Amino acid sequence: MIAIAIGIIFVVVVVATVATVFLMNFNNTKRIKALKSEANSQSKVMIFTERDYKGVPIDITVEDDDNVTVNLHVKSFMIPSGYKFKTFPKSDQMGSAFTYPGPAYVNHTDKTIASFIVFKGMLDGGGEGDL
Repeated sequence: MIAIAIGIIFVVVVVATVATVFLMNFNNTKRIKALKSEANSQSKVMIFTERDYKGVPIDITVEDDDNVTVNLHVKSFMIPSGYKFKTFPKSDQMGSAFTYPGPAYVNHTDKTIASFIVFKGMLDGGGEGDL
């Protein structure tokens, strides 16, 4: 009798765990879709200091042929079409640059990003963001 009760409790725990994980993934997917929709509909770059688009988003918008320069460690970001995101591994735009053209949605950067420039059009009169 005790073995049956333990077996039932085990099955209930397993089912509850699977359901919880499924709901967490479902809610996270909905959250990410909403963030992408917001970035695209409002034409803004969204920067996050945590992976998986978590933490407080930093919203950046620029006009054509304009740019915004920021020193901030970035772990994930969303770049809508028309924007470019030039990243640097060190503060003050130092080190080897890498430019992401929009649209780009990166939930976990594979590069260290300590500073960046967000721009549309050309940057400093150079081609496609090359300084």
